[in-house]
Amino acid sequence: KEKDAAGLPLPARALILIDPEKKVRFSIKYPATTGRNFSEVLRAVDSVMLTANHKLATPANWKQGDRCVVTPMVPSDEAKTLFKNFNIEQLPSNKEYLRLVDCPPIKGMEEETPPPAVVIESQQQKESCC
Repeated sequence: KEKDAAGLPLPARALILIDPEKKVRFSIKYPATTGRNFSEVLRAVDSVMLTANHKLATPANWKQGDRCVVTPMVPSDEAKTLFKNFNIEQLPSNKEYLRLVDCPPIKGMEEETPPPAVVIESQQQKESCC
């Protein structure tokens, strides 16, 4: 079905995210007729970078700065010391399964303080306005 005017198949578009240890961490393949969602790609990169350095998982539709889920391998007592604003969601089973924390900074993506704005006025501008 996905063919060009000459009847040749259209190429699929693929993206594969490989970590420094040469492990595939994320892959997505789009048919040629489907537009790519770069917001989703950036969201996935943020999630992979975050979870590579912390014992966390990111829920569906997570964005950088949203609360994260503590992985099951981390005891609650340890999670309370590792992360900010630890909270256990109440579930019908009363199990401590869904434990949310504030998103820590993503290593390598900390925001830098921008330099202060510099205003340069020429002598000509000063003479013409005053």
